[in-house]
Amino acid sequence: MISIIIPCHNEEKYLNKCIDSMLSQSYKDFELIIVDDGSTDRSREIINSYKDKRVKIICNKAPLGPAKARNLGIKKSRGEILFFTDADCYADKDWLKNSINYFRKHKCLGIEGKLYYISKDYISTLSDQLTVTLEESGKWMTGNVAYRKSAFNKVGLFNENIKFQEDRELALRMIKYGDVPYCKDMIITHMEKKWTIKGFINNGKRIESILQLCIWYNDKMDIKMRIVIPMNLLKIIIFPLAFIGPILKNKVRTWNDWKLLPFIYIKLLVQRITIWRTAIKEGVFLI
Repeated sequence: MISIIIPCHNEEKYLNKCIDSMLSQSYKDFELIIVDDGSTDRSREIINSYKDKRVKIICNKAPLGPAKARNLGIKKSRGEILFFTDADCYADKDWLKNSINYFRKHKCLGIEGKLYYISKDYISTLSDQLTVTLEESGKWMTGNVAYRKSAFNKVGLFNENIKFQEDRELALRMIKYGDVPYCKDMIITHMEKKWTIKGFINNGKRIESILQLCIWYNDKMDIKMRIVIPMNLLKIIIFPLAFIGPILKNKVRTWNDWKLLPFIYIKLLVQRITIWRTAIKEGVFLI
């Protein structure tokens, strides 16, 4: 038995395709635990419409955040291996089969896989929420990762005290005890999601979780590591760079992209102010 754990908050647009891809897996012996994290749309109704006994729902009255939602799923799970993805993703039909075969051949604590955005050949634009297709190791994103349940007994659960990057923080604890290699045949595709102007600007605050990692590992950081995302700092100092880069990289191709372009600099300022404010508050040296 294995378990698939998916947190969900207001994902009615994506849920059917996500769940259908899980129930269509070539490997059949699993439970699908969906944690509805205080959704106010039709998400819960959609989940409950599936009568397959493998589909199980955990309902939170109010949003607790993805880390707490996943931890609830872990505590309720019965599987020896726990797979994680998101409600706005869908799986290749051999996702589970290929991953389990990898676990059987390797003595690893977990594995991470490929995460495509929209399709294998799609080139993202400025307005896309996910701008990187993951075809390399060392990202450990919960969009496509799996761990042996026994590993959580060694390292603990997802850290509920950070808002973002909780997946990478967990992985950093995992790799102290064993390997979390990359499996190229473990494939998930993220469905299309576009930024609103407000969401685009506020995304600059996601740096908080990276900063938390810097604070925890403060004594191990050299001077170069204390310049947080140096290229973004350069873009603030040399104003035109903020806009030239996306245009030259062909990231501005649609009307939604052009609408967001003027707000790049504001987003960078929000990010840098967040860095400096956190550094002062925590008493650490970060630029």
